[in-house]
Amino acid sequence: MSQLASFIFLRDSDVPFLGFWSKPKPRWFRSPENLFDQYLKPRVLREYVCDEDGLYVALCFGWIACEDRAFERNQDPVVQTLNRNLGGAQWIVRPDDRRFFGAVRNGVSPSLWQELVPTLAPDLDAELDPEAFERASRYVVAKVDELNDGEALLVSVG
Repeated sequence: MSQLASFIFLRDSDVPFLGFWSKPKPRWFRSPENLFDQYLKPRVLREYVCDEDGLYVALCFGWIACEDRAFERNQDPVVQTLNRNLGGAQWIVRPDDRRFFGAVRNGVSPSLWQELVPTLAPDLDAELDPEAFERASRYVVAKVDELNDGEALLVSVG
């Protein structure tokens, strides 16, 4: 396991450029170079790294998507480009998306945990820790609540 989860706050107006920035740049006689970090760094307003394993952050977003399919439908199309070019998993959260985080805010009961794990991560059933998931979900909600108008949150797990 042991994935890294980063939370990057940027201006909402920078989101359309993320896909272009993630595209690998061709180089002569060498493998393509990805300059995503160099393009992104100057535009970062705030950046945080979750102390919990990023897998639990990804499970949080999986839970949100299971609860309300509209969350996935409302994702910016640039997310697919980021996932393809950068690997891992990315989500873009805007202030309006807070409505999707209701289930996560309420926490997960032991019975719900027993229901969720086979659905979201059937191969990892025995290895997952419900307390770590709870801590990660509280962290996700805290960062989403930090969003201001005109900002977007890029969540990246990889």
